[in-house]
Amino acid sequence: MTAIADAVRTWLRECPLIGENDQFNINYLDGEPVSYTLDEGAGSSTIKRYMDGTERKVRAFALASTTEYGPDFLQQVANSGFWDQLVTWIEQRNHAHCLPQLPDGMTAAKIEVSSAQYLYRAGATTARYQIQLRLEYTQKFTRGAE
Repeated sequence: MTAIADAVRTWLRECPLIGENDQFNINYLDGEPVSYTLDEGAGSSTIKRYMDGTERKVRAFALASTTEYGPDFLQQVANSGFWDQLVTWIEQRNHAHCLPQLPDGMTAAKIEVSSAQYLYRAGATTARYQIQLRLEYTQKFTRGAE
């Protein structure tokens, strides 16, 4: 688990849609509803390097949940509505610059939803839904970290 992923997870935990007692892991999703995971992408990539050595970086995540699922139309609407509301919360927080508190030397610039929610996998009684997130941040250059 990286410190950046933990910072994003902590930030997402502030969302009132995510229950205080809901399980929320990094890179692991329980099969029981309701649980969440923040899956890390393949690491960060530098999108810009400044003269002082500071870098603008981007990191991708998948935010996923296991939720109840089945043929009941009202359950399907509730599942879709949850993700619509969560995306709105993320967009509002991003617009207000209420971003994750990253480790020392790093500052979040923005966090965006890069894909709409989608049904990743469905079983008879549970399903995995997810969205893709993109965190853009700056990392200051420090001597000795070369």
